Amino acid sequence: MNKKGFTLIELLAVIVILAIIMVIAVPQILNVINSSRNKAWDESVGLIEDAIELNTALANTGMAEGTFTTLDAACGTSVNTDAIIKTIADYGDVTVNCNSTTSPYEFVITGVSGGQFSGMTTTLQCTATGGCSIKTN
Repeated sequence: MNKKGFTLIELLAVIVILAIIMVIAVPQILNVINSSRNKAWDESVGLIEDAIELNTALANTGMAEGTFTTLDAACGTSVNTDAIIKTIADYGDVTVNCNSTTSPYEFVITGVSGGQFSGMTTTLQCTATGGCSIKTN
């Protein structure tokens, strides 16, 4: 009699091999995804930091026009910090808010809920002359 098909033992062996591959591969894939997300976040924060510094430099030298402003004006009044920084930095999925009204100014960068940076937050400390650095807690 000529039977075609796989035996139960052969099928179980294949399932076990696939399970072992999944146990090894899935954590590696998740690490790559998280690493890429963190790298993209760092790049976005860096772009925003550069935008704040450039914005402040232009405002402090009198070369600014339009929505450019000093950090005193951006943080001490109801000026929309997001709008000021968006004139230079093209970023998405984040909001930027000034958290202090005197130097050093603290800009809180937060990932928008539902976006690729959801749940991520970084605080930049910037001087009145525009020099910024990431605040470490």
